[in-house]
Amino acid sequence: MHKLKNHPKLVLILSILICSAGAILLFAFYGHLPATKIHLLGTAGLSFAGDIRADGRIFSVSGLLPAEFVIPGRSVACSFSKKSPVGKLVIRIFAEDGLSFQETFTEQPKGGVQGEIHITQAKLGTLVDYSTRGSTVTIFEN
Repeated sequence: MHKLKNHPKLVLILSILICSAGAILLFAFYGHLPATKIHLLGTAGLSFAGDIRADGRIFSVSGLLPAEFVIPGRSVACSFSKKSPVGKLVIRIFAEDGLSFQETFTEQPKGGVQGEIHITQAKLGTLVDYSTRGSTVTIFEN
């Protein structure tokens, strides 16, 4: 042990290797996080603002239609409001397979759309199955 005290670079390299190996093992055990795609469509150029919550993290977003967000997480919920009384706001939430989606829209002057998707992970040996999904989309008025 006395020789390692004289080699701080070696200790640093060994520490990094041990941490990296631990991260790789965790990733191999838990798999990757599923990704949810959120498409906002409707009247081109319509401004919007909203929040996206993914596994406890919150992101505030704003912009102009059309817009797309790709969010990693097992539990994703979002809410978007129109910033203009005129126009259509459409939300389309895609599951990780990129094919399954839920969609709704609003044309209300103070309207908004919201949605959520929850994915349950099932570990089968070294394979991860994300087949248990639940998703909903709704509209609201501010």
